[in-house]
Amino acid sequence: MALLWIPLNASFQRTHHRNHLGHAFDRQRLESVALVAKSPSVCDMATGLVKGNPVVNAIRERGGVAVGTVVDAVEEALRARFGEGPVEVPTRALAVTAVLAP
Repeated sequence: MALLWIPLNASFQRTHHRNHLGHAFDRQRLESVALVAKSPSVCDMATGLVKGNPVVNAIRERGGVAVGTVVDAVEEALRARFGEGPVEVPTRALAVTAVLAP
């Protein structure tokens, strides 16, 4: 059995993932899950969004701007939108459960 967690975004296409799963897996279940992302501060959320995401590798590879500078810019944008305190943002993800075909 395999379990994948795929964050949903504007470019997500559910049928795309189902089509790929159908080639290798016998049974699959796709379930959209609503969650609330919580962070004690906009600083922590900005750090997680940049450094806890594969985008940090692209920032490093391209160079020209320090990762800390990007974190600071994201923090500023989050602060403008959510204020200083703890941040709660609704999110959605696709939980995929699949059984390997024999």
